[in-house]
Amino acid sequence: MFVKMVAYLRARLPVMICLAMVVGIFSGVEFLYNIDLSVTLLALRLAVFSLLIIAGLDFYRYNHRCRDLQAFREAILIERKPLAETRNLYERLYRQAIDQLFENRLKLQVQVENSKKELNDYYTLWAHQIKTPISAMDLMLQSEAAIDLKQMRQELFKTREYVEMVLQYLRLESMAGDLILKDYSLLDLVQEAVRKYSLFFIHKKIRLEIAEFEEKLITDKKWFVFCLEQLLSNALKYTRTGVIKIYLEQEQLVVEDSGIGIRPEDLDRIFDRGFTGYAGRMDRKSTGIGLYLTKTVLNKLGYEIYAQSQPGQGTKMKIDLTQRQLDAI
Repeated sequence: MFVKMVAYLRARLPVMICLAMVVGIFSGVEFLYNIDLSVTLLALRLAVFSLLIIAGLDFYRYNHRCRDLQAFREAILIERKPLAETRNLYERLYRQAIDQLFENRLKLQVQVENSKKELNDYYTLWAHQIKTPISAMDLMLQSEAAIDLKQMRQELFKTREYVEMVLQYLRLESMAGDLILKDYSLLDLVQEAVRKYSLFFIHKKIRLEIAEFEEKLITDKKWFVFCLEQLLSNALKYTRTGVIKIYLEQEQLVVEDSGIGIRPEDLDRIFDRGFTGYAGRMDRKSTGIGLYLTKTVLNKLGYEIYAQSQPGQGTKMKIDLTQRQLDAI
């Protein structure tokens, strides 16, 4: 109580100084003009008595508000507890600021919980997916027959690809600090992505056609090549026979395959996180993350990506190279 009283007196100190100055001025004027001080003293005693009553009531309200604020401070971490109404504009503005902070905290809490759920869902799926190539390699090593080195390399490649995917997924939020923007030859970037999947082109006997182009672009090599690799991985995954073409068409880089295609009802959702569609459900190795990462990264690099497809007639993935402002910077 003593602490609150001291705090109250400090809060009302300007008012008390002002009242003392008013009393001093009146007393000084009466003294200079030889006015009877008994009248002044009587008025002063009545004023002091009235001020004490008002101050007592004001302190009661002040103490009550302090208790409310203390209870509010303890309860706000658990639930939202409304403050009492007030006609004081200053306190009203503070209450509005607190309400805004509380709303922002709730939104942030929901975002964090959703992010954790998405990450847990992805880790669960990723753990199941990576067990497939590991189990395949384990069976090969346990078999008494000669180890198929070509098949072993493919399973090892898939394992590395899954690991790289989860690392890129985790780095996505801090991508802005990881960018190194330089001028690159688009053909060199395409060829680097293709080299990674050369073994799969040979194994699946799928023909690759890369057109000659001299386009240059300012981008981050690592992230852009990662996007090309995801598009090639998808094209190889859903193409059993035929050809995969990479060419430039009106400032758009096109990765075209002769695979199973995409259903019209799935086409608008293939870039959504976790969406696998009909083709993805047929191929149980699909995670629904690759195209989501590809679109997100390309958008951050300043590019757009579109898909054109018909069931049974292949798919065209088009990267619009008309660069706009980078989202990540």
